[in-house]
Amino acid sequence: MVQHFQSFQYKPKNMTTPSDFKEHQAHVVTHAIVVTLLPLVPIPLLDWILEPVVARRMFQPLFKHPTQRRHFVGKGGNFCLGCVTSLVMYPITKLLKIVKFFLQFNTFIKTFFYWFYKSYILYQAQHTLSENCLINHKKMFLLGKDLDHWLRKSNEVPSMTNTSLSSLEGLRTLFTEVSNGNFETINSALQNTDVLDTWLKTWAAEHDTPQ
Repeated sequence: MVQHFQSFQYKPKNMTTPSDFKEHQAHVVTHAIVVTLLPLVPIPLLDWILEPVVARRMFQPLFKHPTQRRHFVGKGGNFCLGCVTSLVMYPITKLLKIVKFFLQFNTFIKTFFYWFYKSYILYQAQHTLSENCLINHKKMFLLGKDLDHWLRKSNEVPSMTNTSLSSLEGLRTLFTEVSNGNFETINSALQNTDVLDTWLKTWAAEHDTPQ
């Protein structure tokens, strides 16, 4: 894939800068925090139902074609894919998430960064991929699947930890900061976007074929 990228040398039509994405930071951060903490909702299945709803609202201002959001609102690329299995396994996964909240809060921080980085890449995709690619449901489904896998499995993803976000109080402080227009903490996460941008360019070189 990398060799293909080097030989093809895909030329993005208009790669934006991190400063462009910062216009949406308050919106994205707020929704990413909500998604991260949904497992703590005490009502059974409510968190499972609300996750794609909150994710769709988070992506709303980032997409040129809102109907394509459905390919990115759940882990695995498409929320409905595997939803029966998710429903059957819900009691076990719910319990594990609650246990992790008390014993491994760092996993919640990784969830926050998963949605934050995903939003950044998808925003860049709207300005990088061709229009034919952006309206193609099959390619957007593939992008959702590949992006989800990379964010969860790759060692190349920028650090999904932050010393100032190591506790629930840290997330609460972050929410207060962005609500007051202070982005000092979250800006530190956008200092190294080269890896995120390179992944998108590489994906585009292999899957986007502008007319």
